[in-house]
Amino acid sequence: MCLSDGQKAHLVGKGGEYNNFFTTEPLVGSAVRIRLADYYADIVCNSKCDPEIWHWVVQRDGSADILKWGQERDRGASELAAKTYLQSLVDAYKPRLIKGS
Repeated sequence: MCLSDGQKAHLVGKGGEYNNFFTTEPLVGSAVRIRLADYYADIVCNSKCDPEIWHWVVQRDGSADILKWGQERDRGASELAAKTYLQSLVDAYKPRLIKGS
C-alpha cells in the first residue's frame, strides 16, 4: 500500500476500532480480565495452594480456544506474563516496513 503525503494508514481490528492499550475488568473474587484489541486474558488465583498460584489464560473474543496459559507465584507476575503475550499477538498484525520500499 502506498500513501501520498498527508495520508495516514488506519488499522481496524476484526471487532471494530483497533486499539493498542490494555483495559481491565474485575471478575468474581480477586480475578481480573485484561483486554487488548480482540484478545483477553483472565487472571485467577488458586488460594488453596500454599503458596498461592496465579493462573492466566489468553483467548480471542468469540472463541473457546485457549491460545496460551501459564501460572506464576504472584498476581503482578501473572499480569505481566499475560500482557506480554497479548502484546505479542497484536504486534504480529502490525504492518512492517520492507527495506528498500
